[in-house]
Amino acid sequence: MKVVKVRSERDIHLAVSQAVETLKSGGIVIFPTDTVYGVGADSYNPKAISRLYEVKGRERSKPIPLLVSSVGQVEEIADSIPEGFYRLVDRFWPGGLTVVLSVKRGRMPDLLNQGGETLGFRMPDHDLTLEMAECLGRPIAATSANPSGEEAVRSFEEFKVEFLERVDLAIDGGECIGGTPSTVIDLTSSPPRLIREGSIPAAQIAECLGIHPETEAEPPKPFTVLFVCTGNICRSAMAEWLLREKLRRRGLEDKIRVFSAGTFALFGNEPSENAKEVMREIGINILEHRSRQLSRWLLRRVDLVLVMARHHRSSVKRLLPQLEGRVFLLSEFAEEGNGDVDDPYGKSIEEYRRCRDQIERYLNSVVEKLAHIVEERGI
Repeated sequence: MKVVKVRSERDIHLAVSQAVETLKSGGIVIFPTDTVYGVGADSYNPKAISRLYEVKGRERSKPIPLLVSSVGQVEEIADSIPEGFYRLVDRFWPGGLTVVLSVKRGRMPDLLNQGGETLGFRMPDHDLTLEMAECLGRPIAATSANPSGEEAVRSFEEFKVEFLERVDLAIDGGECIGGTPSTVIDLTSSPPRLIREGSIPAAQIAECLGIHPETEAEPPKPFTVLFVCTGNICRSAMAEWLLREKLRRRGLEDKIRVFSAGTFALFGNEPSENAKEVMREIGINILEHRSRQLSRWLLRRVDLVLVMARHHRSSVKRLLPQLEGRVFLLSEFAEEGNGDVDDPYGKSIEEYRRCRDQIERYLNSVVEKLAHIVEERGI
C-alpha cells in the first residue's frame, strides 16, 4: 500500500495521475471527497468491484454508488431519467447529493447492484475526486472508506492501519471539510423517497422538487464554523482550537464543527512556536493543527465565517460573493464592536498572549450565540 500526501495544487495532479493508473490496473484507492473519505474501484472492472466489496466488508446485496465527473456519464448509464433529476443536479451538483436512478440493463457489471435495476450517482464537489473520474474516463465505483457498520472517516489520521493495508493507494488529503455523508434520494419511486438526510437538508430537496418526498431521514448535519486569518498558523489556528475546547465543555462538539484557513496560507504548516506555547499555557494542545488555504470549495461547505480583520472579509467576499450575511468580523459577531484582531506573527510572546486572550474573550460570547443557533435548528 502506498500513501500520497496532498497539500498543494501540484500534489493534486500527481495524486490523480497515480490514482487513475491504480484504478485502470484494477487496484483499490482511498481518497478524500467533499463529504467523507471514499474508497473506490474502476466501475467497469468486475474483479476490482468484487475486491472493493471485500475491502469494505460490504454485503453483496448492497449496491455501490458511482462518482461521476459529468451529467453525461449518468446519461450513458441511466434509463428513463425523470425531469426532477435535472432540477436537483442543476442546484446541488457538484455536491453532497446522491441520486438513485434506474439503469440500462447490461450497461454496468452486475456486481455493482447484483443485477438490480437501480444505482446511485453523485458528482463530488472536490477537485481531486472530480479530476480522478474525468481522467479515468468513466465513473468510479465508490463508497465511504470504512469497514461496514463503522463510522465514516473524516480525517486521514482516523484510518486504522489494518484498513489502509487492504488497498493499493491511499491519498492523504487531511481533513474532509464537509464531514457529513451525502444526502441520498431515490427518484425511481413516486413520490421520491429520501433514503438518507446528510449534507443537504431534506427541506431543500423538497423545495427544489416542489414536493415532500417520503423520508427515512437521519438527524440534521452539524453547524459548521470557519475562522479566517492570513497564514492560518496564529490567530485563526488559536481561535479554532479555543472554540473546539469551549464546545467540548458545553457538550456541543458533535453539533458544531470548527475549521480554520488562511488567505495566504501554505498547505500543511504547523502553528507558530509562540502560538503553540501560549495555548499550551492554558492546557490546549494544538500540535495536530496544520494550515490550509482558503478556497471557494472550502467556503461552500460552511455555515458561518468569522474573520480576524476587515481585509480577510474582503478576501472571502471576492472568492464567494454569495456568502454575504454569513461573514463577520470575530469582534462583530461577538457584539464587541468591529475591531480587528491584530496579527502577532513575528512579535513577542506577550503579544501572542494578548491576542489569545482577546480571541478567547470574543469566543465566550460566540459560544452562547452558537448554542442558540443549534437549538433553534434542532441540531
